[in-house]
Amino acid sequence: MSKSTTIERQRYFPLHEVKAGMVLARPLQITEGRMLVSNMPAGHVLTETDLAQLRARHAQYACVLETDWRSDLVRSRQNALQASRLEQIFRHADMNDPTTRMFHAAILGYRTI
Repeated sequence: MSKSTTIERQRYFPLHEVKAGMVLARPLQITEGRMLVSNMPAGHVLTETDLAQLRARHAQYACVLETDWRSDLVRSRQNALQASRLEQIFRHADMNDPTTRMFHAAILGYRTI
């Protein structure tokens, strides 16, 4: 049996899947025009009231913390598959371009943990 280190990972969920009690992994800010109308910091525990406000302001996604129950081996294999897939997608990209490198790194960070 493979060793398992329980960690928390950041996951983006559509708002209709976010539940009260979930913890924001990243700040959640909503603007209307140029005005900031909602500002919840990372670490904020979402309430039903928060979710109602987010729905009313047409929020679509939230990044929350989730316990990752995968074994270290499974996590490592899945991350390797994600990295390999991303390399395939970017195979013709100019990786010397700083913007492309930053975009690649952002996607890799989003898809792996």
